[in-house]
Amino acid sequence: MKRRAVLATSVSSTLMLALAMASASSVAQRPAHPIALPPRPSGPIGPGRFPAVVDTVIRTQPPGVFVVRAVSERDNIVQLSDADGRTAGVYVDPDVFDVSELKPGDEVVVDFVVPADSNARLTAAAVWKK
Repeated sequence: MKRRAVLATSVSSTLMLALAMASASSVAQRPAHPIALPPRPSGPIGPGRFPAVVDTVIRTQPPGVFVVRAVSERDNIVQLSDADGRTAGVYVDPDVFDVSELKPGDEVVVDFVVPADSNARLTAAAVWKK
């Protein structure tokens, strides 16, 4: 009987110690602070460019570095400008990035969702603050 009590106490102590260490060393990743920018096979990401002419062809917007011009926290839309000065509103899902972390003048790297049709709004698949 004494052996069972010692074994149960030992297991209980070990379990409590393991849980304490795990909770002390783990930090939740917030959507606004991704751990790292994923590597791109095509090399580093350059300045972003919005298309000059909008047509009816479904085009994938390439990722790039954009400058934040305005933030609408209520609608989760960020007004971005590209290297050529063109601007566009980009919808950012709240699970992707916390837009309240952004302010005008910030540089962000944005990767876009492939649109389902030509009338779809620009939607960010991932956002990283530079």
